[in-house]
Amino acid sequence: MKIIAIVVIALVLMIPVSSAFASWHWSSPHKVCGMEVIKKTQECHLDSEPTTPISTSMDPPKMMCSDGFKEIIKKTTNNMKCVKDSSYEKLILRGWGISV
Repeated sequence: MKIIAIVVIALVLMIPVSSAFASWHWSSPHKVCGMEVIKKTQECHLDSEPTTPISTSMDPPKMMCSDGFKEIIKKTTNNMKCVKDSSYEKLILRGWGISV
């Protein structure tokens, strides 16, 4: 009898948690449109052309480093950095950056 009471109490306590957990996203004021998150009141236009032009250039942006420094692209952020000549090859060998 105790086991049945424990099971019933556990089920009763789990019902509010499970329904709230399963339906939280339905109450969100946002929705996904392609690769963007928009408000539910906005229309989703996947057929329209993108508003920002996509760069077709594969060349990294040029950066001017002062004397004694070399340009390197940091792998984790893809940002251009200026590093000392003495550190340049060490960073590439360690996998920190990519040569320009």
